[in-house]
Amino acid sequence: MMTFAAVLLAVITTPGLALLAYLIGMTGEVVHISSLLKDRKTPIAEYQCSRRRRDIQRLTAAFQAICASIGLAIVWSASDLGETRFFAFVCITTLIIHASITMPFFPWGSRLRLGIYILVTIFLILHDIQVADGMDPGLGFDLAAISLFSLMAVMLMVSRYKSFHAAQLAKRHLLQEKLEAEEARDRLIRSQNLTKQLALVARNASDIVIITETDGTISWVNDTFIHSTGYSEKDILGQHIKMLNGPETDPAVIQKLIQARKEGEGVRTEILNYDKNGQTKWYEINISPVYDDMGILINFVSIERDIHALKQREADLAEARETAEETARAKTAFLATMSHEIRTPMNGIIGVTDLLLESDLNPDQRHLTETISDAGGALLGIINNTLDLTRLEAGKAELEQHNFSVRQVALKTTELLKPIANGKQIGLNIHIAEDVPDVITGDPGRFRQVLMNLIGNAIKFTSDGQVDCEIFGPEAPDAPEISVVIHDTGIGIAENKLSAIFEEFTQADSSVSRRFGGTGLGLSISQKLAHAMGGRISVASTIGKGSAFTLTLPARLPSGNEPLLATQPGNSSLKGKSVLIADDNKTNRFILSRLLRDTGMDLDFATDGFEVIDSFHKNKPDLILMDVSMPGKDGLEATREIRKFEEQNRYLAVPIYALTANAFSSHQIDCTSAGMNGFLTKPVKKDVLVGTLTKIFSDSTGNPAIS
Repeated sequence: MMTFAAVLLAVITTPGLALLAYLIGMTGEVVHISSLLKDRKTPIAEYQCSRRRRDIQRLTAAFQAICASIGLAIVWSASDLGETRFFAFVCITTLIIHASITMPFFPWGSRLRLGIYILVTIFLILHDIQVADGMDPGLGFDLAAISLFSLMAVMLMVSRYKSFHAAQLAKRHLLQEKLEAEEARDRLIRSQNLTKQLALVARNASDIVIITETDGTISWVNDTFIHSTGYSEKDILGQHIKMLNGPETDPAVIQKLIQARKEGEGVRTEILNYDKNGQTKWYEINISPVYDDMGILINFVSIERDIHALKQREADLAEARETAEETARAKTAFLATMSHEIRTPMNGIIGVTDLLLESDLNPDQRHLTETISDAGGALLGIINNTLDLTRLEAGKAELEQHNFSVRQVALKTTELLKPIANGKQIGLNIHIAEDVPDVITGDPGRFRQVLMNLIGNAIKFTSDGQVDCEIFGPEAPDAPEISVVIHDTGIGIAENKLSAIFEEFTQADSSVSRRFGGTGLGLSISQKLAHAMGGRISVASTIGKGSAFTLTLPARLPSGNEPLLATQPGNSSLKGKSVLIADDNKTNRFILSRLLRDTGMDLDFATDGFEVIDSFHKNKPDLILMDVSMPGKDGLEATREIRKFEEQNRYLAVPIYALTANAFSSHQIDCTSAGMNGFLTKPVKKDVLVGTLTKIFSDSTGNPAIS
């Protein structure tokens, strides 16, 4: 356009003037176009983020407009008569139209150019008016033509701008609608694909899937439901969900499901349903409500898992547990019966041997009697160990909590075992460290039992040398424990047998039981007792050199002013005390009469519960030793009747102690519940019996606490 205008200008004026205007105008064009070409490959996002590049293009646009305006000013003033004025204005109008065309694409640059063109035009017109000293006809004609042409240019520019914006807006709307349509189509495709996938998953799921209407009508089921229940889709669709229930279905569960459906809430529970053939099955069901976009409840989805096999296993386990408990009860009953039946004759054997040993015997007779006593004691030890093991396995080992002296218990235990060690011509030594607490709280009887087992074992398996018992106090204040280490110089234990020696009825070597005897229960019971008391037993051994057993127990210090448990009862006189002894066994009555003959007590005997009641009413005794198992009326019934009579007549309660061959803790509980004050187990040694009676009568109240 500029080249064509320059050629026309050269024809109208002079070639030199046209060339000058052309060169000036083209300089601005070249500079501006160069800046545009430089950024033509720049991404739009990068261009929009670069303010420097936009500022450079705006400056080059202004420079282009200034150069074009200079060229037009040269053309405008090329003739003093103003013949070129209209030509220059046409060129300016053309540039203004060009700037308006580029306005939508290059707003800031186009505005700069339009502003410069308008200012230059106004300046040139005002300059001509000033130079002409007024409005001459030629200038007026030019201004009128310029105004008309400017109006056309403005109308064209405005129309063009509106058309462009309308087209852009229409394109945007069309593009937006297209994008929305594409998004809607994509959503529809995704929804269809998701629906297909969910339907595929639900239909092939291993769990039952049921979709119901809000009223419980079944609208869809998967294949697992059909396989599990035997119903076909034709049978089940349109039916109410309650058709799966039956007579054995829990009404509370049905009501729970109905309530959840009414309230539009989810629910999880277990239910017994019926299949098409009327067979029952257990299901774990999880029902969830389904709401639409408006929050309206439209469906319920039920996921059901077949747990019939699990329920069957639970029933089988319950039955097996009941069978095991019944077996355990039978075992306990058997052991109790066997214990009672064995202890009854054992009471006679041990009692008679004790009486024989108190008589004048020649050496040969004493040796034979002592042999019987030792054998009886060994047999009684086996019975006691078996009962202890049964209690420990059942978790019913009862531990007492008393303040006692570790030193006294340990010294008396070794004192009892020294004769055995002396008989084998081995030494038995004990050393108690000074840091061992004087008094601790625990079960002195169980502590003595474990100590007796460990030291007795060491003596049994030692033929030469000695057995040393060392007791140490706590190693650290924050770990209050006492340690009992028992060293021996015996046969030792192989390393691969160390873990087995604590098992029941197990010894390190099968030949051991033949050489040394024993059942293999002592260490097992000792280990279990140590654990029950919160401690442990460890062992280290070398074949042929001996073993070292370490018993570690918590050293709980006394928390109050409980007195120290006496190791021996007091020696109160028994002379003149009346004692009623109830026992249906003639041998037992004979032995008890002989054991207590030297005490000076008045003894009376009864053979069953009826005789006990009759004797009690005739002559109230100071103490009753009551056998539990007696014909007719047993000891428990007799005790209850006596306690009831005492309560009704407000009599002081007579001390009643069980003297029975029943040694289980359950028997002790029965005796206590019946109203007895204590429990003695047959066979009973004379010193234990006399000591217990002395302790009973030493109580000033005459009604001692239950022991």
